[in-house]
Amino acid sequence: MFRIIPEKILLDKELPDKAKFIMSDILSWSVSSMQCFSSNTWFAERYGISNNSVSRIISLLVDKGYVDRSLIYKENTKEIVKRILIPTQQVMFSLEETKRIIADSLSEAALDSKESILSQQEKKIYKGVDIAALKKIWE
Repeated sequence: MFRIIPEKILLDKELPDKAKFIMSDILSWSVSSMQCFSSNTWFAERYGISNNSVSRIISLLVDKGYVDRSLIYKENTKEIVKRILIPTQQVMFSLEETKRIIADSLSEAALDSKESILSQQEKKIYKGVDIAALKKIWE
């Protein structure tokens, strides 16, 4: 499995690498369900960081406009039952644009052809990738 991180997020020097990884998870789940329900504990265990670090990273992603956060509270209390993380429109547009560019530039013929526009390094990256399935997912 691989993840796509929009260039704007990848090159954001104010974001620590762990924030970029967490953002890639949020984007991955959001593509299928349009929202992410993962807890701080799940992210913390996955990336070997503390719950407080995850909380700071999520807040940073929200403050930078990459993620919208919704909290669902237990009735008549301040206890949080569920947190929903949703990539903002700007991030989703960037992701869709990235996927379109990749899908448009890749084809079975391009990967097999000696006259391929792909560099040798790109061929190694995409070797074994089911391009038809990739395009179908992204359409």
